[in-house]
Amino acid sequence: MHALIAVDDSTWATELALILTPMGYESTRSSDVNETLYLITAQSVDLIICDTTVNREDTINLLQRIPNLHCAIIFITDAPSELSYVRTTRFKQSRFLVKPFHQLTLRSVIDSLTNTQTAAPGPKGIKVRSATGQRLLLTFDKILWLSADKNHCFIHTRQNHYILKQSLTRLSQQLDWRFAQVHKSYWVNIDHITRVSFSRRQVSVNEMLIPIGRTYKDQLAERLIDSPSVRL
Repeated sequence: MHALIAVDDSTWATELALILTPMGYESTRSSDVNETLYLITAQSVDLIICDTTVNREDTINLLQRIPNLHCAIIFITDAPSELSYVRTTRFKQSRFLVKPFHQLTLRSVIDSLTNTQTAAPGPKGIKVRSATGQRLLLTFDKILWLSADKNHCFIHTRQNHYILKQSLTRLSQQLDWRFAQVHKSYWVNIDHITRVSFSRRQVSVNEMLIPIGRTYKDQLAERLIDSPSVRL
């Protein structure tokens, strides 16, 4: 199955792609209206997730002009209005979501649009080697945080630490929706965050204090809206 993600914010595009991948979707991204139009007409698309406006262009109007558009569409926005909602209801298969939303909300909406229930994904993780050289799959739920030192990455669990000879940027492409970048050298598992101090720019994971980079502060705050267990 193929999904087209047409949004302005590259961070949101990455988050959406991470959610869609374990649901069986390959995704293509676009942040330009003309490119979006080309991609829809040039390839088979099963699902479109798009901002109601992309680069200040009206995507609702754009999609209405495409003949024989039969794929499911999810319109997302952080500036909802009654008018924009009503306009999206003119499509046969569409939903309207206000950002930010939880990944399970998106999954539920996709299930309702496709009239199928997506199968729960199997265990996902990162392949590492143990101290004895044994190859094993380190599942995402066991990973607390990841850090980097030049071209080496360190994966931290409650009991062990693992070293991989690759950049954090490359390794982060394997992570799923439960991880968030909080610093140029750190990614954390949101499920394991116990406390956040935005004034001190620190996040606590398993009693480890991890710095929050200035450019990642707002992004992390949005991700934590649906995490009531985290103390701010």
